Amino acid sequence: MWNFGGQAWSLCLAFFTVPYIVHRLGTDAYGLLMTAGLVTSYLWFMDLGLGSATTKYVAEHATREEWDEVNRILWTSLAVYLVLGSIAALTLVLITPLCVYRWLRIPSELQGAAVSVFHLSAIGFLVGMVNNVPASVPQALQRFDIVNRVGVAVGTAQTLLTVVLLAFGYSVREVVIGNVIVAGLSLGMNTLVARVLLPRWSPPIWSFASFRRLARFGSFVAVSRIVGPILVQFEKLVLANQISMSALTYYTAPSNLVTRLSVFSGAFSSALFPLFSSLHGTGRENTSTDINMRASRYVMLLLIVPVVFFIVFGREFLQFWIGPEFARESTAALQILAVATLVNAAAWSPSALLQASGRPDLTARFHVAELVIHVPLTFACVRFWGVTGAAWAWFFRVILDTTLIYWAMIRLYVPDWGRYMRELLSPALGVTVATGIVLAILRTALHDQLSPAGVLIGLGGTFLAVACVSIWRWGFRQEEYQILVRALLKRREA
Repeated sequence: MWNFGGQAWSLCLAFFTVPYIVHRLGTDAYGLLMTAGLVTSYLWFMDLGLGSATTKYVAEHATREEWDEVNRILWTSLAVYLVLGSIAALTLVLITPLCVYRWLRIPSELQGAAVSVFHLSAIGFLVGMVNNVPASVPQALQRFDIVNRVGVAVGTAQTLLTVVLLAFGYSVREVVIGNVIVAGLSLGMNTLVARVLLPRWSPPIWSFASFRRLARFGSFVAVSRIVGPILVQFEKLVLANQISMSALTYYTAPSNLVTRLSVFSGAFSSALFPLFSSLHGTGRENTSTDINMRASRYVMLLLIVPVVFFIVFGREFLQFWIGPEFARESTAALQILAVATLVNAAAWSPSALLQASGRPDLTARFHVAELVIHVPLTFACVRFWGVTGAAWAWFFRVILDTTLIYWAMIRLYVPDWGRYMRELLSPALGVTVATGIVLAILRTALHDQLSPAGVLIGLGGTFLAVACVSIWRWGFRQEEYQILVRALLKRREA
C-alpha cells in the first residue's frame, strides 16, 4: 500500500506539472533536459548489478539477523560504487563535446547551456550512484513506508523546485542545478534512515569475500544493466540523432505518461524482489510462485483501465492535457506505448522472481538476444515513421521480452501453465475491453457532435465508471478484499 501511495502521488504530480514545464522551457530545451537524462541513464550500466546484489544479500542476512555480514556488504558496496561512479562521471564529462556538437541535433543557441547541463548531470550521477547503498537498506528490510516517504519528499521537492525556478524565469541550466541539490539531500536522508534501521553500524570495512559474492551475482545483472538502457531508451536517442529535439519531446511526453503507469507494476516489483530474496534464502520457493501469480494478476487488473482509456480517448486526453500540437503529433505513439506498457508490466513480477531465485543469467541472455533485433529495427522504424515508428520499435521489443520471461518462468516454476493463465486472466478484463470497443464506436459515430471535452467527460467518464465497477465486482476475490481493507486500516492507524 505504501508503494501504491508513493507512486500514485508521483503520477498526479507529473500530470499537473509536465505541461507547465514543457511550455515554459519549450520543446527544444525540454528535449535537451530529457536527452541529458537519457545519456546519464545509460551510464547506469556502471552499476554492474551491485544495486540488486546488495538488496538481495542484505535481505537474506537480515532475515537471519547476521548484522556483521550486512555491514560488510554495505561498506564493500559503497567503496565499489564510489570508484565506478567517479569513472562514469568523468566519462560523461569527456564525451560532452561529442554529444553536444556532433552526435545530437541540439540547436546552436542551446549548445552552450547543453555543455553545462551534461557536466552538472555527471555530478548528479555520481551522487545517485552512492545513494544506492543507503537506499538499499529500507528496501531490503521491506520498510516500504520509509522508502516511499523519502521518495515522495524527494520527488515533490525536485518537481516543485523546477516549477518555481521556471516561474522566476530561470532556464534549463538552473533546473539541473536544482536537481543535483535535491539528489544530495536524498543521499543525506537515506544515510540517516539506514543508520537508524540497522541494529549495528560498524566502522568502514572492506571484505573481499563480500565483494566476490556481489560480483558473482551482479555479473549477470550487469549484462542487463549494460544492454537494458539501450533496450529502454535507444529509440529516444535515435530520434534525437536522426530527427530533432522537438521530435524527441513529442515522443517523450506520451512515453513518460505511460511509463508513469508503472505506478502499479513498480509498486509490486520493488516490494517483491526483497520478499522473493528472503523466501529464497529460507527455502520457500512455492510461496514465491504463488505470490508471483497473484501479483501478475493484480497488475493486469489495475493497468487495463488506463491502457484502454488511452487507446480510445488518447487524442482528446492529449489535447486537454498538453495542447492540440501534441494531440496531432503524439496520439499514435501514446496508443501504441499504452499497449506496450501493459505487456511490459505483466513481466515485472516474473522477472523479479527469476533474479531473486538466483537466475539473473536468464534475463541477461534474453536482453542480449533482444538487442540484436531491437537496434536495427529501431533505426528502420524511426527512419520511415518518425515518432510513431519509435513507439512501434519499443512495442515489438517488450513483446519479445515478455514472451521470453514467461517462457522461462513457466518452465522453471509453473508446471501447470494453464492454471497460471486462468489465474492471470479474469472476466473483468473482458468486460473492460468490450466496454472500450463499444465506446470507441460511439466516439467515431458522434465525432462531429461532441467536443474533445465532451468526449472525455461523457464517453470517457462512462468508460471509467463501467471499468472500475467490473474490476471491483469480477476482478478480485473475497479474501483479497479483506486483505485490502486490513492494509488500508493498518496504514490509517500508522
